[in-house]
Amino acid sequence: MTGIIGQGVGRESGLKAAVAAASAGLTSLTPVGTTGSTVNWSIPTGTTIIVMQWDGHSDAGGAYEQVQLGDAGGIETSGYNSGSNVSAYSTTGFVVEYGGAAIILSGQMILTLMDPSLNTWTASHAIYSHSAKGAIHGAGTKSLSAELTQIQITNPSTFDAGRINVSYM
Repeated sequence: MTGIIGQGVGRESGLKAAVAAASAGLTSLTPVGTTGSTVNWSIPTGTTIIVMQWDGHSDAGGAYEQVQLGDAGGIETSGYNSGSNVSAYSTTGFVVEYGGAAIILSGQMILTLMDPSLNTWTASHAIYSHSAKGAIHGAGTKSLSAELTQIQITNPSTFDAGRINVSYM
């Protein structure tokens, strides 16, 4: 393969190698079916990497959802600097934009502790839209007021299909 395709494959294989190395030490929680408008997970202190996985996930009427982080004081809903697919920006969570109801998603978001002294987390996601047959991507950053102990995914509508899981290290 040559040109842009070949260049992308090289970067992709490097990312796959990094994810494979990290996943050897990950602890995986039990995948949960997505119902309601919010799903929460407790995360042990000392965590430095979190991987959220979407599998056939959908909602009934939204165009985006958000991943929000929290500490012992609760989920933090401000101070994020996050974007997805160029057109979506959020200060209230790591936004995943997908453009409408009944969009089926599979993929992952990787969150890493960038600066433990400031509790600063970075996030990036690459998620496949089965409906649009295309990729959804984005990134962001958030500094928590204390050490991370919880994470949630929320949307303005209702989840209606699929599963989401969280792994951490």
